[in-house]
Amino acid sequence: MNRTTVITLVKPGEKTDDLGYLIPDQEPVRRTVLAEKVSAVRAEFYSALKAGRRVSHVIRVRAEVYQGETAAEYLGKKYEILRDYPKGGWVELSLAEVI
Repeated sequence: MNRTTVITLVKPGEKTDDLGYLIPDQEPVRRTVLAEKVSAVRAEFYSALKAGRRVSHVIRVRAEVYQGETAAEYLGKKYEILRDYPKGGWVELSLAEVI
């Protein structure tokens, strides 16, 4: 079964001020990448639940395309990336829906 999908990774924008320092920008940086949907491991689901969060999806992206983003957009909804777990040439992202 092919579970290939598309996800938009989001990270806070940055810009350079007059002195050359990076400062936060209002507009976040969005990148759409190919990914695979995988099943959440039971331990991961329950550890997030203990922390008061609920893992909605686990998405796997290639390690070379993941740049430490902290949020994602998937299937028209916004998600926080709770955890990124490197696994071989991939990174598994645990997503929690932002309400």
